Amino acid sequence: MRSQAQATTAARGESKRLTLLIVLISLIVSAPVQAARAPRAPRSIDAVRVGPGVIGVEWDTRRVKADGFIVYRALKRKGPYKTVARRPADRPYYLDAAVKPDTLYFYKVSAVSGKRASSRTGPTCAWDSDQIVPNGSFELDRPGPIEVPNCPLWWSRRAYNARTPLYVRRDGPEGEQCVEIQAANNSVSGGLRSMLIPMIEGEIWYEEAWARHLPGARPLIGYCCFAENRKPVRGEGIPGFKKPYDYVQAGPPEPDGWARYSGKFTALPGTCYVQIWLIGFRARNTFWLDGAKMVDLTAKRVREFDLASVKTAAAELFGSRSAEAQMLTQPLRKLEQEIDTVRARVKSEIARLSPLEYRRLLVELDRKQTQYDEQVWKAKTMALLID
Repeated sequence: MRSQAQATTAARGESKRLTLLIVLISLIVSAPVQAARAPRAPRSIDAVRVGPGVIGVEWDTRRVKADGFIVYRALKRKGPYKTVARRPADRPYYLDAAVKPDTLYFYKVSAVSGKRASSRTGPTCAWDSDQIVPNGSFELDRPGPIEVPNCPLWWSRRAYNARTPLYVRRDGPEGEQCVEIQAANNSVSGGLRSMLIPMIEGEIWYEEAWARHLPGARPLIGYCCFAENRKPVRGEGIPGFKKPYDYVQAGPPEPDGWARYSGKFTALPGTCYVQIWLIGFRARNTFWLDGAKMVDLTAKRVREFDLASVKTAAAELFGSRSAEAQMLTQPLRKLEQEIDTVRARVKSEIARLSPLEYRRLLVELDRKQTQYDEQVWKAKTMALLID
């Protein structure tokens, strides 16, 4: 009996040790899973139209350790949002080429590690139009008052004073809704600044706005240029340029107090991004802003360029038998091949290009198409004179 009891006790002890061993092993195996947490969400997200039919989306990945990112899109600010892309960790950007003209799109992004995802950052918004800054960037065509945190994040609410509110009023130049901006005290250069827009040195764009203000203000519209590292392009090493920005003041005010601002601007040497700003001031004031827009002239030319008709005109020259005409068409054939190459590259590599890389290709395409157009009609004129 004693030996049987001892055997039973030993068996129980062995069972306890085995149970403890199993628990220990399970803890060791499950520890990494329990320790795994969702990654940190991207700090911010921006979206802007970078070319005809293409919206570029970028997000800030500083201090974010993730395997990749998920991009979401919606037609309304509150959704529903659908997944439109999954991006690797080394490509914190996305080019959305599946957009319709003059349609406002909202975007969010989340970081992913394994099966865990962060909270979603956003929304931000953009639309496919040569008019990069829509009047609706303040949700002016939507009813009800707004404040900066509740409107699309096209404009930075922390550019000057996070407490500066925006309100909708129905007293624009034509009686429509406009935005009232209550400025902070002692602002060095207040107003509203946009996100950074991919824009290459030498590019020209057009800005326009209507504004009304109280006496003592100095309203302006203008821009500031930034390099690829997103630091302002300054005068050092750039002869003739001492400041990274330019601006224009309003024309004479209308009888109702509204004044129109308009101007064409050119990106300074070394520019990769442009930030436009509206309404500068140096004291506490209240402004009313309406009809703000920025027209992307490069994308407008690319979209309106009728390559088919120009090629038809060139084909007439290619069919000419005269040696002089054939000599004139040699550079045209080369340019035509270069244009087709750039177009094919834009189409085939859009999945991996960043907004800035895409913009550079677009500028290259615009310049080659303009050169091609000019050369075709010059050659055709010369051929007519020769014949």
